Formats: sequence, structure tokens, C-alpha cells
Amino acid sequence: MLPFVNNTGETGALPWSGRRAARPGLAPLAEAFLRHRRGRHDVMFLKENAELLNIAECTGLGRATELGQQYRAFHAEAPGFFAVFPQYYRFILSIVTDAEALGLPRGTGARIAAEVAARGLAEAELSDLHRMEARRLCARHGVAVLEGDRTLEERVLRFMTQHQAFAVPNRKAAYDLTHFVFYFSEYGRQPPDLPQSVGKSLQNAGLIALLEEDIDLLAEVCIALRYMGRTPPPVWEAFIASELADFSVTTEEPEDSGALSDDYTASTSKPESSRG
Repeated sequence: MLPFVNNTGETGALPWSGRRAARPGLAPLAEAFLRHRRGRHDVMFLKENAELLNIAECTGLGRATELGQQYRAFHAEAPGFFAVFPQYYRFILSIVTDAEALGLPRGTGARIAAEVAARGLAEAELSDLHRMEARRLCARHGVAVLEGDRTLEERVLRFMTQHQAFAVPNRKAAYDLTHFVFYFSEYGRQPPDLPQSVGKSLQNAGLIALLEEDIDLLAEVCIALRYMGRTPPPVWEAFIASELADFSVTTEEPEDSGALSDDYTASTSKPESSRG
């Protein structure tokens, strides 16, 4: 999310209550992501659609019936899809939860979340990042998971405050850091109660991303800083804006192998998460 300019000329992150109702380009993007980029049994299909809906829901840019309606078929098939591919429950639950928040009938997400809890899928996760995401997704349906893990937040905060660790290139750690901020802040819905040293960790991660010209990571760092109530260095956001101006959406055939080699694919080939 890039800064906007309000009537006073000041820049800042869009407040939750003031985010715009809809952006025409999101529904066509959903059509492309659902039907023209990948097959439904490709995990990247799930990842890309989860990211698109997450952006639409948490920023308010897609809060329109039209966008939610694009996912009616997936929403209806989600319980069966989950039954066959329970290992992808976070992606499936993320898509269903955000689609319901955008207007589809509620209930399917709650049933999947209840099954996740009953089967202990969150407890089987290998990383605290995925545990935090699973807990947040299920909590959106009033379902508690990981109740026996009483040190989860303590471990996560210990990781986030080790700012020296983010002063060297470590893309996975930097992405984990930004996503933890997203979860603690409920994607900008509430001020996260985080130590000041987390901001320093983000600054270090952002500097490395800037030096490596890693636009995707740098953008996530800027979002995380704003969710913490901090203003990113203007040069960072200016650099992101200049790079985004060069992007365009085109139609092209996949490679002979069936793989896609576009810039979106390159930017999303990072550690598995249902957030982009």
C-alpha cells in the first residue's frame, strides 16, 4: 500500500474507515487469477488468489459484490478441496474467509476452521509464522487453535526484536518479520503493541531490500512500518512508486513446460504464506 495525499497535503496510510469502496481493475484480475493463469491443483493458484483477496479485503479496495461473486464456485467447492488437500488449509481458509468478508454467504469458512481445530492442523505446523497465520484465520471465525502453545507470542517477539539479525541479507527472515507485524496489527485495523526495536528491525530489513532493489520486500517493509504508525523514508516509497509505474498487465502464452515466467511469479516465489 503506497501513501495517499489527503486534503491537507500530508501523506499517510489509508485509515480503515476511509479506504475506498472498489477499484475496477480487481474483478478482471480475479478472473485472470481464477481461470487463466494456473490450474486449480497448482499450489501457486491458491497462493496467488489468497494474496489477491487478502489485498482486496484488508485495504478495502475490493469491497464490492462483483469481486466476491468471482469466487462463488471456489467457495462452494472449498470443503471438498480441503478434504482432498488439507495440507493447503491456510490458503483455502484464507480465500474462503476473505470471499465471505467481500459478500459471499458465511458459514463455509467457520466449518473449515472448526475442522482445522478438530484435526490439530495448526499444531502440526513447523514454523511460528504459519502458526500465527493459522491462529488468526481461525480466530476470524471464533475458533481457537494452539491454546496449549502459551509461548508462541513470546518466541515471535524475541525473533522480531533481534534487529542485528536483519542487518544482513536474509529474505525469508525479513518476510517473516513483516508478516508478523501484519498479524499483530490485524493488517492495519489496530495499533500493534510491539517493542520499539521491531521498528529498527524493519529499518534494517528495508535498507537491505533497497540495496538489493527487492521491490516486493521493500514494499512489505513500508506497509509494516505504517501499520506500526511509522512513516517509511520517502525515498523508499518513491522508489517503489517509480518501479510500479513500469509494470503492466499483458497476455502471453506460458512456456513449453507450462510454467509462467512473468514478474509477478518472480516476486511471489518467496517463503510459503497466504499473504503476499
